[in-house]
Amino acid sequence: MAVLLTRPLAESQALAREISDMGLKTVIAPLTEIIPVAAQLPDFKKFDALVFTSANGVRAFAAATGFRDKPVYAVGDATASVARDNGFSDVRSCGGTIDEVNKRLTADKTGVVLHIRGVHAAGAVRAPSETLVLYDAVAVKTLSDVCIESLKSGQIESVLFFSPRAGKIFTDIVKAGGLESVVKPIKALCLSHQVLDSVKGLPWAKIRVAAAPEKAKILDLLKA
Repeated sequence: MAVLLTRPLAESQALAREISDMGLKTVIAPLTEIIPVAAQLPDFKKFDALVFTSANGVRAFAAATGFRDKPVYAVGDATASVARDNGFSDVRSCGGTIDEVNKRLTADKTGVVLHIRGVHAAGAVRAPSETLVLYDAVAVKTLSDVCIESLKSGQIESVLFFSPRAGKIFTDIVKAGGLESVVKPIKALCLSHQVLDSVKGLPWAKIRVAAAPEKAKILDLLKA
């Protein structure tokens, strides 16, 4: 039995290594493809801090510029780790939601911040802030042949969902393809209740929600 991973390719590959260390098999089936977006870069020196709400934002920023001279506020430990790996030294992990980031920005009395994000964002950074869009997460139209075969043959025990958008994409594709029956024996493991809402339209065997919106907590669901 295997775990189906739906995150973008880079995140799914990293996640697969962690899950392999738990003794579990995985099938990677990204529901979005990360595409760079051309943008006019601002004068970064006018900002007091940078905000990243995804690891893809960090990677896109690192590919676009060598600027690393401001504090970083990151959604979750995974995004914070990618920021450190890409040369940022002052990185603050703020929990797994945009609300947690905003609370930390307020507590730290941060001035004007720059939110580096994708076209589709889960929420807004509190003012004063500006936005820099550097990538698009383009939804796939169909599940891969490997994914469909794995689902139909009963190889998948659970599916991990990290965002409401991913849940909606998966749900829409399954319904459009008349594949509802293939998820009946499968558990949907969700990062948050908002994610749960995006997948509850399918006849899962069980839907479970992480104790907190953190990668470690959703992986804990695989141990139960």
